[in-house]
Amino acid sequence: MEKILCYSCNKTKNKLSQHNPISIASTTFYYVLKQHNVNIDIKFISHIFNISNVTIIKSYNNLTNQI
Repeated sequence: MEKILCYSCNKTKNKLSQHNPISIASTTFYYVLKQHNVNIDIKFISHIFNISNVTIIKSYNNLTNQI
């Protein structure tokens, strides 16, 4: 988990740095839940953060390709 938070905060190395803070937060939240095998619908996260599913998925894919 510390690794993912470091990637999310390090703007010089990170593809997520091109996203806004809400995108980064929602993506990190989704990633951590997935890593802990918490079954959650991405639509729920999208609703909570008021951000599109597509944005979360795109950011999530950027993040997982980077790790």
